[in-house]
This record gives sequence, structure tokens and C-alpha cells, in this order.
Amino acid sequence: MTIGLILILIILCVNPFSLLSLMEPGYQMLHNGCLKRVQIGAGLWPGTGAGTGAGTGTGANTLLSDAIQEPTENLNILYSAFICGERLPDGEIKKTFIALGIIHLTVISGAHLIFLEKIWNLLPVFRFKNILLALFLLTYSMSAGLSPPILRALFSLLLARINKKLKLFWSPYIRVHISGLLCLLCQNNWFHSLSLQLSWIASLGMSNHRLSRFKSCVLTFLLILPIVSQWGGVHPLSIILNWLITPLAACVLLPLSLLTVPFPILRFFTDEIWKYFLYGMNLFKPLTENRRIELSWSLSSFQIWIYICIFFISLHLYFVYSMRKESEKSIEQGGNYTESV
Repeated sequence: MTIGLILILIILCVNPFSLLSLMEPGYQMLHNGCLKRVQIGAGLWPGTGAGTGAGTGTGANTLLSDAIQEPTENLNILYSAFICGERLPDGEIKKTFIALGIIHLTVISGAHLIFLEKIWNLLPVFRFKNILLALFLLTYSMSAGLSPPILRALFSLLLARINKKLKLFWSPYIRVHISGLLCLLCQNNWFHSLSLQLSWIASLGMSNHRLSRFKSCVLTFLLILPIVSQWGGVHPLSIILNWLITPLAACVLLPLSLLTVPFPILRFFTDEIWKYFLYGMNLFKPLTENRRIELSWSLSSFQIWIYICIFFISLHLYFVYSMRKESEKSIEQGGNYTESV
């Protein structure tokens, strides 16, 4: 049944229509509203961080000094990316994120929606709560521009709830694949979207709950290596950095940054945290500038889709093999228990 559904979605994805184009006026309006809220927060504290001690410095102090001297410009770039889904413009900040292999943190993804879902779950139970949650997450996704990664994350989150409600017993990697196909169903132009492909692959890498978080980071690093190495290479140290920095971003920077949208006055506090975060990033940057892994060949969009399909099939075979082993082990333990009785 599940494989049949996936095949049907693959067939339906080959369509000349774009459902998202019908929603474009709505999500553009919400997206512009999100950017205005960021500007409001910056306007409340126009002088935050400015003043004494700001130098022009070089090396590890460059980003921190820039943030102190021009907080509105530098920090608004991060808030716009982290909250509203804007792309980071070319500059020192973007180069630092790329050098450390954590550029994905600036892309709105499932972590944002999971945080909003947890906030929503604090509300008392009432009628149509799940339906209103879906509308709430859709509204935020639209305000973030409905980019491929956030729409895929939205579908994945909703599928997780449907899976639990209807007891479909879909594995995480199945939900990842279906959510990606639903994205292609909504916007057929995304067949050539590298951000969707990277989000898809990274989510598949993190979907194996039998692995520890560190092993999942290593697996994801190896999976995305053939793609991201085309942008100037990656450093093995980024595995450790992702393992350390991602929880910090998900548990501290993300919640506080999102709270500045309804409560712009919090920018006074969150700006300071962002400055020290940028300063810490720049301390690690020199360590990742040399001995980067670069591949001499590149993958086309079609080859990446083949790559995704191969890994999905491999995951499915591994899951079936693991379930069979666990079943045999349970039967064996049950037989030993019967004999002992």
C-alpha cells in the first residue's frame, strides 16, 4: 500500500500545473509582513552594541566588530534569514557559515515548525485544535516564503500526525519521501531545486533512529558531500561543529529569534547572543579553511534524483532486514523462555 502510494505520487508529480502559484499573492504579503516585523525590532534599539570598544580589527574579531558597529545591517540579515526565510546575501557572514559547513542553519526547516508545534501544544485541548495547528504552521510557512525546505518540513510534520492518528506505521524515511513528492506535486519547477534535494537527502540521513545523533551527523555529512563539495569543498571538522552547534541553534537561537516577531522588544537581548555566536563562529573559521574535501566532478539535477532514489531503496532494504532480524531474535528468546519454563 505504501509503495503504491509513492508510485502514484511520482506519476502525479509529472503535471504542468503549479498549485503554489495560486497562493503566491498570499504568501508574498505574509512574507513582507515578517520582514517588517524584523525592521520594527531593529528600530526599537537602533544603538544596540554601538559605542566604545568597536574597532576595525581583523581575524577573529572582524564579525564581532562589524556587528557592534552596524547592528541593524548585520543582525537584520541573520534575523531575516533565520525567521523569514530570506537568503543570506554574499558577504563575510555567508562565507563564515559556508566555511563551517552550517549554512543549513540559515534555512528555515523542520526545527522551526517543531518549536512552534511545541508552543501550540501548551494550549489546553479544544475542538479543532489539530486543524488550527495545521493552519497556524501553514501561515508561518507562508510568511517564510514557502521555500522548498520549509514546505517539505511542513508536509513531513503533518504526515507524522496523520501517521499517529490513523496508525499507518510509516517509518520516518517513508514520511520524508512522501513529503518530498508532495512538494513536487505542488510545484513542478522544483525538480531542479537544489535546496529541496539537499533537504530531502539530509532528512533521509537523519531519519534512521537506530543511529546515535553523532552517527547520524556523520552519515548526513557523507550523503551531502557529493553535492556541497561543488561549492568549494567541505571540512571534516564540520561534522563536530554540526553536532555541537545545531542543538545550540535549535534550543537557544531559534526560540529566542522567533519570539522577537510577536515581542520585538526582545531584540535587545537576542542581539547580544547573536553577536557572541558570530564571534565564536569566527574563532573556528580558520580551522576549516585548509584541507577541505573537494571533488573534481559534479552531479547534475537528474543524477542527484537517482542518488536520492538509491539511498531511499537502501534505507528500505536495511529497515526490512533489521525488522526481520528483530523478529527472529524475539522468536528465539520466546522459545528459550518456553523451554526454561
